[in-house]
Amino acid sequence: MNTRTGGMKEILLLSVAFFFSYLGVGAIQPFLTPYLEEETGRPGTEVIWVLGSVYLAGIFMRLVAALMVNRLGARMTVILGLLMCTSFSWLVVFTTHIGILLVGAFFWGWGAGCIWVAGTSMVLDFSPADRYGTNTSILFAAVYLGQGAGVCLLGWIGANVGKADLFFWAAVISIPANIVSFMFPKAGGKTQPANLAEGIKILFSLQGIIVSVLLLSSSFGFGILLGNLSGSVARSATMQGFGSVGPVTLGFYVARLVCTSIAGPLSDRFGRAPLLVVAYAASAIGLFAAGVSDRPGVLFAAALSLGVQMGIASVAVGALVGDWAPPEKRHVLLGSLYIFHGLGAALSLILGEQLKAWLNAYRPTFTVFGAVMALCAVLSIVLGFISKKGKDAASSGPNEKSLSASEE
Repeated sequence: MNTRTGGMKEILLLSVAFFFSYLGVGAIQPFLTPYLEEETGRPGTEVIWVLGSVYLAGIFMRLVAALMVNRLGARMTVILGLLMCTSFSWLVVFTTHIGILLVGAFFWGWGAGCIWVAGTSMVLDFSPADRYGTNTSILFAAVYLGQGAGVCLLGWIGANVGKADLFFWAAVISIPANIVSFMFPKAGGKTQPANLAEGIKILFSLQGIIVSVLLLSSSFGFGILLGNLSGSVARSATMQGFGSVGPVTLGFYVARLVCTSIAGPLSDRFGRAPLLVVAYAASAIGLFAAGVSDRPGVLFAAALSLGVQMGIASVAVGALVGDWAPPEKRHVLLGSLYIFHGLGAALSLILGEQLKAWLNAYRPTFTVFGAVMALCAVLSIVLGFISKKGKDAASSGPNEKSLSASEE
């Protein structure tokens, strides 16, 4: 594939499509589990599997998405992915049958894998090397702005119009995403076929293992927000239940948007690792605080700290792929690495609910996840030393991409 740089129009079109997708179907996630609990009468440990299945499906289907990019091209892969994602909201409008929703969740997860593997690859392909972080920030900022606004809007609809109505309006709001996706330019076609073993190979390098762990843990933040934190708010006797989920978790979406917007330029200038240290240290502090107190202000601050962590980590890791891989192999590396992103969200959703049932309280689960985030802050420091060593070695020898060098 010929790398095209300076394609800001293409990046903006992609960002608009992602914005409407996350303004609609992407924003239903905090409301889905509490809604299904009420509608079906089943416990949270059962209905959480619907949302968990979205991320479990994404674990495996991200590799399939990389193959789809090879065969269909990034443009068509994103179009099909968005169609699979946005169809889930329509499914919830017509049924709350858990079995049917589990099937729909599989396709939602597959679609999410498609849009993130192909979409991130497209952004990097249309970006010069010194703007990998900045242009990745544009895409993620559109997603996080859409999802934050969507959570507020759908939360208001759920509290004032009806809980079932919020899923209908989420489906309607998502329609422009599908329309805009067909406006993507056909130029840029198919990538050069790349063996998936190449992507798996880099996962087992020291740098790959650390980044995989960081990706696994970065998505813990979203899983905690969707599972334990939202559940804690919805069931709290001191808050307004379901209607409080949006306001209390708003800090997550605001912080994630702000940090995503600035993380790209800062990482281009100061490096990826220092920002990752700040991200994981902040989330560790917020979760430890939530483990001590479940007051609304503390939970808001915990949600905010998770937003800082996810906003920075998402952009920094995407930019790292641009640093490592040549254009024709980026989709393979993205598909391989982002397996851990889906796995982390699924594990934190499902295990978080199981921990809550075992411990009979939410607060201890926040302490456990806080310890994981603290460990990731330490790993980010290690990653910084490895990256610095790699740059020093590259400056004294041929200036080659690390992935290419590892294959010689």
